[in-house]
Amino acid sequence: MRVTVELFGSPRLICGQKTFTLNMESEASLGVLIRELSLLCPKLVGRVITDDISQIHDSYTFNLNGRKFIKENSVSLSEGDTVMLISSQAGG
Repeated sequence: MRVTVELFGSPRLICGQKTFTLNMESEASLGVLIRELSLLCPKLVGRVITDDISQIHDSYTFNLNGRKFIKENSVSLSEGDTVMLISSQAGG
């Protein structure tokens, strides 16, 4: 299953990259996405992703397909989903 992760604000600056395409198992969750993202961009760990790689820090959020904000690691992802990682400093 392919999921696209788009980075905005600080995460984009930290990784030096706008997007990642993850090949994940079907039945993947947001928690799995966080772990995969920590492998693709280890610089996020401690700064955006918690040191134990279990979640993102409170000053960041995920948005699923531009429709809803998600925070629970148990949220299931589907083929073709786009998950945006947004810093609270991104503006508004």
